[in-house]
Amino acid sequence: MLTRERFYIILLTTVFILLFSPSVQAMPTDIEGHWAENTIRSLVQLEIINGYPDGTFRPDQSITRAELAKILAVAYELTG
Repeated sequence: MLTRERFYIILLTTVFILLFSPSVQAMPTDIEGHWAENTIRSLVQLEIINGYPDGTFRPDQSITRAELAKILAVAYELTG
């Protein structure tokens, strides 16, 4: 029999998996109509890039050296 405690554990685990699973990647909100929209969408789907925590991508902002290093490390599956 499913107890209330087990039900809540299963429920919380499911919610955690759905919210934090890498495959559930939200598209940035500020790329629509941008000339690089298709490329950005492809890279987000491949989980190479993901934008900023506030849901934006800021496509016209310059990239930092740290961001470039992360993109290259993820794209080429480099580990340190």
